[in-house]
Amino acid sequence: MRLIAEQLSTPMLAANVYDKVATHSLTSDVIKEYSGLRVGVIGLTYPFVDQTIPPAFFEDMYFTLGLEEVAQSVQFLRVEEKVNIIILISHMGMPLDAKLASVVQGVDIILSGHSHDRVDRAIIVKDTTIIQSGASASFLG
Repeated sequence: MRLIAEQLSTPMLAANVYDKVATHSLTSDVIKEYSGLRVGVIGLTYPFVDQTIPPAFFEDMYFTLGLEEVAQSVQFLRVEEKVNIIILISHMGMPLDAKLASVVQGVDIILSGHSHDRVDRAIIVKDTTIIQSGASASFLG
């Protein structure tokens, strides 16, 4: 995965991916600025890779649910970086994203993926808006 990430022109975000020595394998978050609006973007990926892909793809890595990592990124982005909005780009699936939103405060929007749900109207969990746009580029999130 690191080899692919190094070839991209933009960071591959996943706060919950570690190599075997417990260092982050990928970038957790980035800050983008649009017309003076500071946007913090956090990435998460599906933690149960042993159920979905061959072991050779993740043998040097391990994955967490991301609850602590997202909470830490939210704190850093809000307090240190003074972002105006936080967007979580997630490939955890709608059930895990809804659970995360019920536990971790401070994420404004979750762009959900993995479970391929077509959400016609945003789902609100506490103060977090969650959307998911189906599969195979059927909608734009």
